[in-house]
Amino acid sequence: MFIIAMQNIANGPGADMKKKLLNLDFLVRSLDGDKAMISETIDVFIEQMPEDLACIKDAIGKADYPAIKGFAHRMKSTVTLLGAKDVEAILDEIETTAMQEGDMQQIMAMHNQVIALCVDVMQEIATEKLAYAN
Repeated sequence: MFIIAMQNIANGPGADMKKKLLNLDFLVRSLDGDKAMISETIDVFIEQMPEDLACIKDAIGKADYPAIKGFAHRMKSTVTLLGAKDVEAILDEIETTAMQEGDMQQIMAMHNQVIALCVDVMQEIATEKLAYAN
């Protein structure tokens, strides 16, 4: 009976909920709750993120450390506004590793982690954006 109860708890409501990746509190405070500006900032992220990820991938292929560092820094600024701490931490690592001209395979692995997290961020941000739609 105990085992069945524990399985029900483990498999119950919220058991398969993913960790929340975004915290828009900083963005909302920074923009004084201006829904139009919040929505616009989200739109910029949605548009720019795939481009920046592609640019980092291209720079990795060329072993262009300054470009990797620059795009990681640019992305980090945006994800910081959105409170995406997990993505921010990996981008910070990419930026630091590129600045030190470190292991390109490690940079590629971190880039793949960012891509995976950004897929989840994009899903989450689509839901969050509804609260700021005009």
